[in-house]
Amino acid sequence: MTLARLRAWITRTPFRTPVTWTAGGTEDAAVHLWLELTGPDGVTGLSETPVKPAWTGLDGATALAAVEHLVAQRLLGRVPASAEAALADIRGLPVLRAAVGHALADLRAPGAAAAAQVAAVLTRADPAAMAEAAARAATDHGIHALKVKAGQGRDLDARALVLVREALGADGPMSVDANGAYDVEEGLALCRAAATVGAAFVEDPWPLAPDAATERALSAALCAVAVDRAAGDETTVPGLIDRGVAWIAVKPNRIGPDAARRIAATARAAGIGVVSGLFGEGPLGAVQQLRADTGDAPCEAVHHLTLRDPVPVAGLTLADGRLSAPPGRASDLVSVADVADRAVGGWEAAA
Repeated sequence: MTLARLRAWITRTPFRTPVTWTAGGTEDAAVHLWLELTGPDGVTGLSETPVKPAWTGLDGATALAAVEHLVAQRLLGRVPASAEAALADIRGLPVLRAAVGHALADLRAPGAAAAAQVAAVLTRADPAAMAEAAARAATDHGIHALKVKAGQGRDLDARALVLVREALGADGPMSVDANGAYDVEEGLALCRAAATVGAAFVEDPWPLAPDAATERALSAALCAVAVDRAAGDETTVPGLIDRGVAWIAVKPNRIGPDAARRIAATARAAGIGVVSGLFGEGPLGAVQQLRADTGDAPCEAVHHLTLRDPVPVAGLTLADGRLSAPPGRASDLVSVADVADRAVGGWEAAA
């Protein structure tokens, strides 16, 4: 099966309210790259991938340019395995491999149904507002697991953790994520605060690396530590495990489904927990995330709830804190015409 046609679009979907990220600043909309690959029999595979400079190195315009100048020439006219191998010679920009990887998986076969208990991610805000968001997640969607974004400073972080724990209740699963905002001293202080409220782990409390300095710092942490950013390169994962991290974050929409599964397998083989982490997903991105790996902690796959009127996926449901994705190809679950109508840019080519 050779790839006969490629189409790409960029959509811009407003957030219900502006979102402030620890890494990436404040945004009022989410930008996604949509990639459709068509085989010689007319069957298509479709993917949705977030693009934002602070996370992926690309914005909407440069993502389309990358599809035109880097991706298309390596895909069109090739069989899928050859196309993926050709993409591997592009240094950096794993988001391109993620977009292609999900689209090829969708092209090869209809995806299976998948489901998981989910965690809502509370982005940075006033601590009282974060607690209110925790309460709404439970009331509106039955979500009783939370990740709390930190990085606002020791006092505000500690206050947010206390208020969110009160809103969540004593038994609700909770984790913390600083996105590497702190140095080791402040990161260890965050770990102490997280341990006080019973958080399962702190993700990237300071920039982690597979080195002796990280090993020494981890030995002093009072809470389990998860690694995210440094685990985006699967070659570093064994070294991070050797240095003492307790959890590995996998993000299928950052690195692609196959790389995410390999990282998850490496972690589990070493007895390390896997977190299926948020990466700015819309509804189809959430389906891709569930199908790749749901993790060993509540899955962070409900970012699309923060979007106002995103492109819907037929049959994607959330009830009692459990997100369920239907079986089928994305082209059967998503209206490509709707994507094209909403697009703020697009590009296509044939073999």
